[in-house]
Amino acid sequence: MRNTLFSLLIAGITIALPLSSAIAVSDMPSCSAIAKLSEKAADRFILIAVDQTTVSDANLMTKFIRIATDGVQPATAVSTYTFSAFSQGKYLSEGFSATLDAAIPEKERYEISKKTLSVFDRCVMQKAPAMTKQIQENLSQSMQQASGNLVKSDVMLSLDELAKVVRSHAANSKHVLVFSDMLENSTITSFYASNAVRKIDHTKELALVEKAGMFADFGGAKVYVMGAGLVSEQGKAKGVYRDPKMMQELKAFWTEWFKRSNAELVEFGAPEMLGEIK
Repeated sequence: MRNTLFSLLIAGITIALPLSSAIAVSDMPSCSAIAKLSEKAADRFILIAVDQTTVSDANLMTKFIRIATDGVQPATAVSTYTFSAFSQGKYLSEGFSATLDAAIPEKERYEISKKTLSVFDRCVMQKAPAMTKQIQENLSQSMQQASGNLVKSDVMLSLDELAKVVRSHAANSKHVLVFSDMLENSTITSFYASNAVRKIDHTKELALVEKAGMFADFGGAKVYVMGAGLVSEQGKAKGVYRDPKMMQELKAFWTEWFKRSNAELVEFGAPEMLGEIK
């Protein structure tokens, strides 16, 4: 399939990258390789993680996916993951990974043949919307498969594993976008009591985390959270209410946790994010 795609582009034939993946963007050679230009590493890396214990409503899902796909820009690598708890069959798993080539600087374009530039530009023009579409489909499927019936939620352990991916990436600018209620429920600690979310003391909880050695290292990444404290439709029907003080403590916990995990928590959407990935 790669050879076919390469031949079509070199021949100057415009192709439509399929939306459902007959030619997966993640399997596509870089546009630089197709045009026989030197490879340029991505300057920006975005890791998108979906907690499958957090059930989203349609509006939040749509906005999260839009924020995620708005990040698809030249010189950007994107990877998606899902997580819940390692004991429930929905362990940490990579869903999609691809890179959109960096634009060729104007001063360099004068030194490249028009035919080569045409191949490169056409490739990028087709790859960008195809990559966006596949991210949309991947995230939509991941979020629709979420379940409120999963008993445990290993948020910290999953983030610790994801931090290794982020830290090891060569990009200069690293971003982590997480959709999760951020309600830890593991053997380290639980933010629940009597089947309801409890008001935590973030200082005491951080002491438990330190004792367990569960801080991570994100390599200086910026983190954006959406869905924090989210109440499911089933919970709303039962009159579940998130106390503002409980939410303040939850935010304080994660702000410090990320700080001590070599990351900056830029926004803590509770549940909705108001900003964008910067």
